[in-house]
Amino acid sequence: MLRLATFGQLELQRDGAPPEAVALQPKRLALLAYLALNLDGGYCRRDLLLALLWPERDQTAARHALRHALYHLRNVLGDGVLVSRGTEEIGLAQPVWSDAWAFARALDDARPGEALALYRGDFLAGVFVDGASPEWDEWVSHTRDHLRTRAAAAAWKVAELAVQSGEVARGLDAAQRAQALDPDNELGLQRLMRWLEQFGRRPAALQLFGDFARRMRGEYQAEPSADTAALAEAIRGAAGVQLPLITLIERSPSPSPAPPWPAPGVRACAGVWRLRIAARQRRPRAVGPTAGLAMRSPGSDRASDTELPR
Repeated sequence: MLRLATFGQLELQRDGAPPEAVALQPKRLALLAYLALNLDGGYCRRDLLLALLWPERDQTAARHALRHALYHLRNVLGDGVLVSRGTEEIGLAQPVWSDAWAFARALDDARPGEALALYRGDFLAGVFVDGASPEWDEWVSHTRDHLRTRAAAAAWKVAELAVQSGEVARGLDAAQRAQALDPDNELGLQRLMRWLEQFGRRPAALQLFGDFARRMRGEYQAEPSADTAALAEAIRGAAGVQLPLITLIERSPSPSPAPPWPAPGVRACAGVWRLRIAARQRRPRAVGPTAGLAMRSPGSDRASDTELPR
């Protein structure tokens, strides 16, 4: 069985112990990832894929590159997986298992712990696709943020369930992971601070506040809200700490980077970039290597991608 890993990396793997990576060029893997994240089994138009992954090539060269990529993917995936609808649409007849797909299914089925275990890093973390369009980068960034937000919500759900069942340590760990995934969520910060105080970890709550305040000042030139500051002041008083909050903030060490945990609506995300690319292609273009992509008919090249392009 082939498995597509997108959290923390981009790699196609064969089942095994350990899994064996399948050698594919990054752009072919990126194409597979885009097709695989059409979670409802939809098809993608070829002209969209050309604009995303080969924007600087003319129509003939871009279509040749796409056929070449599809030929190699078919060889890896096997017969009947990658299919065409008509001459202008590509899709997956059978789902290719991916961690992002399994993550979304687990959340939809109310299995937050299982979903969180799949989230091992940001979506396509550190992946660079040479020659891809700005819309590709925007789609990756938007999808990454969306999945991360869902992962943070899943972590909070795991935390709630753990605390309710008396597993305080596990619950606090999950809540801290949720806050690391969504560090600008000040309501989440307040909730975690209250939990830490409730379970006798007031110094940790004050440390959390100090880290947050320092990051707000450093990144946004802003201060925590009055409610958050008041909560920290109340915890400081209950802990018997004599130093004022400002001193605690200044003495707090710089917070370490959040761990790269990687959350659906991915289909909807793809639709946003379809609209943006369509609008970009309708705009007048200067004469150059990309002009043909907007002006020529997508149906001008009917060569099959089941045979290696010449």
